[in-house]
Amino acid sequence: MLTPQTLQKLQTEQKKLDEFIIQKKKITDADGKKSFIRTKIALLVEIEKVKEELIDCLHFYLSWANSFQIDFADYKFQKLAPETDYNELLLALFSETEAFSINVPWKVLKPKMLITHEKSWEDSISKLDPKTKDYEKKLKDFREAKEKTRKDIEKWSNHFLDGINEEKNKASFHRWLIIFEELAQKLGMNEKDIENAYMAKNKIN
Repeated sequence: MLTPQTLQKLQTEQKKLDEFIIQKKKITDADGKKSFIRTKIALLVEIEKVKEELIDCLHFYLSWANSFQIDFADYKFQKLAPETDYNELLLALFSETEAFSINVPWKVLKPKMLITHEKSWEDSISKLDPKTKDYEKKLKDFREAKEKTRKDIEKWSNHFLDGINEEKNKASFHRWLIIFEELAQKLGMNEKDIENAYMAKNKIN
C-alpha cells in the first residue's frame, strides 16, 4: 500500500508540523525523554480509539520516525497473516507501540554530541585572554584536546553493534507500519485515502 515516496512526503509534512507546534507552544524539550514519553502516551491513547483516530496515530508515528531518522526507502508492505482479526491487529499495534525504545540511534546522537562538544570548546576559547603570555600555548592545548575528543566520538560510531541496533530499530518501525496498513485496509482505506486523510488532518493540526 504505502510506497516509500508517499512515506517520504508525509514525513516531510510531519516535520513542518512538528516545528510549527514546537515554536507555537514554546516547547524546550522536543528531543528529550519527557517529549518521547508524551508522544508515546498520546499514540497509545489514539490506538485505543483507532477507528476514529487512525490518522492521528500516523501523525505521532511519523514524528518519531523523523526524530529517529528512519529511512523507508526499502519499506515494503507484507500481510502478517491471511485473515487477521481486527481486534488482534489493534492489540498488535498497541504492543508494537509499547515496545518502542527510548534508546536514540547513534546516527542521531552522534551529530548532537559533536555540536555540543564544538560549543563547549568555543565557550572555553572565548574565556581565554589573548593578552596573556601563555595564550598561544593554551590555545594549542585546547585545539589538541578538541581534536582528540572529536576522533574519539568518530571512533565510537564505528562499533559494529551500532549498525545492528539501528537495523533492529528500523525493523520495529517497519513492523508498526505494516500493522497500521492492515488496520487501514480493514477500514477500507487505500494509499490515496490515507494520504488524503493525513493531509486534511495535518491542516487542522
